Amino acid sequence: MRKLTLSICWCVLTLALCGTEVVNLWSGRPVTLPGNGRWTITTGHGRILASGHGEIRLELPALEPGTALDAELTLNGEKQKLRFHSPQPLSGWSIAGDNSLPPQQLRLLMQLGAGLLAELPDLRPDGIAVTGGLPPATDRTDFPAGKLTLCFPDKRDFPLAIGGGWERISGGCAKNSGVLSVYYGRKEQQLDLNGELTWIRLEKEGMRIVIFTPGMDLNEIDNVLLVRQFMEETK
Repeated sequence: MRKLTLSICWCVLTLALCGTEVVNLWSGRPVTLPGNGRWTITTGHGRILASGHGEIRLELPALEPGTALDAELTLNGEKQKLRFHSPQPLSGWSIAGDNSLPPQQLRLLMQLGAGLLAELPDLRPDGIAVTGGLPPATDRTDFPAGKLTLCFPDKRDFPLAIGGGWERISGGCAKNSGVLSVYYGRKEQQLDLNGELTWIRLEKEGMRIVIFTPGMDLNEIDNVLLVRQFMEETK
């Protein structure tokens, strides 16, 4: 049994860099940041967005769909880069959902700004498909180039057989780690829930599928930005 060790190493590197990364935050929602003391949040032009003494609590007005605002937190003389995002960070993207995606999850994607195409995913092969389970016939090679399927499975779907013939299997651990891992059995390749990966990507000519860890919370801005990152790769 052979594990996907390369992606796990990438995960450790990512986590080690978290202290130097920009902290992503929502606009239009209450925000609480760790720390206590005298603090100020300013834009790059020096405009004060919020300030106080004690706990860091604030709520910026909602930004325009698809936009973001860079800022900097100064707390007791220490600085941290921040980025506030619109409540609709998926604005400008359209998805085609199928019946396997729970209605509440589809509604949430639409609330986050994604447009819903009327056609089913297999009728819009040039679009971005969103599904609650691994698409059938994953051994097919007749999907148009650039096809992307975003898969949000349930824990009950695992272990999940992924078929064979993939040219590349990769995975990664985002800020919010997951539980995914992949192993190669004698007869088939499967995904299980014994790892720390947030996503696993399956690729071969004309087909790309990204499988997210079960229960990935799309109310977390970093998770939504991860989804958008894969969408942007289709450009």
